[in-house]
Amino acid sequence: MHTPSTKSNVVDARNKFMFIFKDLQYRVATEREVTSPSEESIISKVTYDWREYEKGITQTQFITSPALTTFTDPLKESCSLLLTEDILNFCSKHDIYHECCKYYTLFLDSFKHIQKIDISISIDPEIQDCQHIRFILSINDSVENVLKYEDDFRDKLDKEISTDKRQFFVYNYSIA
Repeated sequence: MHTPSTKSNVVDARNKFMFIFKDLQYRVATEREVTSPSEESIISKVTYDWREYEKGITQTQFITSPALTTFTDPLKESCSLLLTEDILNFCSKHDIYHECCKYYTLFLDSFKHIQKIDISISIDPEIQDCQHIRFILSINDSVENVLKYEDDFRDKLDKEISTDKRQFFVYNYSIA
């Protein structure tokens, strides 16, 4: 009997697939690495499994919160799977949902070798009633490269997200 997937299972699966996909894009873009036949078979299997998984999800009826069913933009739909209910409510309250998704995609576009991105709501201990959406990136790269990635990220951020909306976001990274 098929049991409905939980939101965290979907988030975990999508995150793993996105990082595998981004890593493959990076490999193709740099043209420094060539996949071996064994890697290609693994990639093919992961891709096939993901397609089958998505077919199963779309055919399965399960209850979701109203916040997850009101989006029509594909970016918002896929991004909503990455965010907890608290973060979705915070985004809705401050009208920053699109910006939150944009931050996430800018991280993936600007930083290389990301192992994972943790997203949570943080409370500023020095300012009363001040909350932010916090992104913590785990990156497996050198400090010099990460600083270059951050410069690229900030350039894109300045063009993509208005200053008044940026006040709701903070980020940091740990380098492995």
